[in-house]
Formats: sequence, C-alpha cells, structure tokens
Amino acid sequence: MVQKTSRHLLDRSCRWIRDHWDAKNVDVPEELLHQWIYTQEEEQVDPSGFYMAVFSFGYFQRELIANKVPFGAKRSVPVSLLIELFQLWQLKLALVEIHRVTDLRFRPMSLFEFPQDEKVEAWKES
Repeated sequence: MVQKTSRHLLDRSCRWIRDHWDAKNVDVPEELLHQWIYTQEEEQVDPSGFYMAVFSFGYFQRELIANKVPFGAKRSVPVSLLIELFQLWQLKLALVEIHRVTDLRFRPMSLFEFPQDEKVEAWKES
C-alpha cells in the first residue's frame, strides 16, 4: 500500500490535477479521493504535509490557468484564506464520497474554485 506521504502519490495527484485543473468534485478518481480526504485518525492532528500540498497545488494551478496569469507573474493569497478554502475543499470531497455510496445526490461543484455564494444542492434519489 502506498503511504499518503509518499512522493509517488503526490506526483500522481499533481499529474491528475495538471490534466484536470478545472475538474468538478465528482470527477476525482476513487483512488485519489480516498487519499485526499483528511481524517483525524491520521498520525498528525493538523492537515499539513501531503493534504495541504495537494490542495495548494490544485488551488494555485487552477487560479493561475483560469485567470491567465502570465508565466513569472506572482499571485499571493493569505495563509488564513488557504486554510479556510482547504476546509471547503474537504467538504466537496466528502460530498462526493456520500454521493457515491448513498442515495443522496449532490450537484457537482468545482473542485478548486470557491465562489462566495456557492451552495450545496442535494436531493434524494429513489
């Protein structure tokens, strides 16, 4: 089994994000979804290292490409905002897991975009 902290898994995650920078949360492959969801049962109590690396890469990848930021131009984001957005990203991942294993359905959401007025739309499937 691959450890979440392994370079191989981080490389695989970054490759997928590079190819799917504008993905919806429902597009995340099952094997990556399970690796990206942070649980407090992990050795570390705070979501650092692997989880923050994957999220930060995806967030900035999307931010730079979607806004057509020229190569070499810098973008800055407050650390507190990154942590807040990380929590929203985890919610988006959790909704996918619920969507896949229960009869609750959720409208797909952008994986790495966080509009201020974004809402979770849910319904029960028969």
